[in-house]
Amino acid sequence: MQSKKIFWLLLAIGIVVLGVIVYSLSKSKPSEPLVVQQSQDDLKPNVTDPAQLPERFPSNFPLEEGAEVTQNYSAGKDGYFQSTRAFTSNKTSAENFKIYEDFFTDAGWNIVVRLDQPGIKTVAATQGTTRAKVDIVDDETSKQTNVNITVEYK
Repeated sequence: MQSKKIFWLLLAIGIVVLGVIVYSLSKSKPSEPLVVQQSQDDLKPNVTDPAQLPERFPSNFPLEEGAEVTQNYSAGKDGYFQSTRAFTSNKTSAENFKIYEDFFTDAGWNIVVRLDQPGIKTVAATQGTTRAKVDIVDDETSKQTNVNITVEYK
């Protein structure tokens, strides 16, 4: 009988504490939205003709012959530089994942991310201060595989 009283007392205290927490959270002011101010000197991409590689894009990266290039640019500011090439692949996402995973391994890169999920795959690697990331996404609407390769230098 004594243990039932203790149980009900603890339950009542818990409900009161929970009520106080919910009430105090509902009365707190919402935080101010973060406003990011852009300057005219912000990073602007240098779009490159798809027939050429973007500036500082490694020439030894495997690229698919005949693939439609959808993005091809580079950008840099304050010691940071990025080079990106994206294309629509005629290969499956699994084939592309293996190509880039094998490339990074064979070329001596340190693979830091491996994501192999249905519909989306990512492999990212570092080599010194250089970082590279390959995102491979299956577009269910168009039934195409999109590959995005970004190389960053610091």
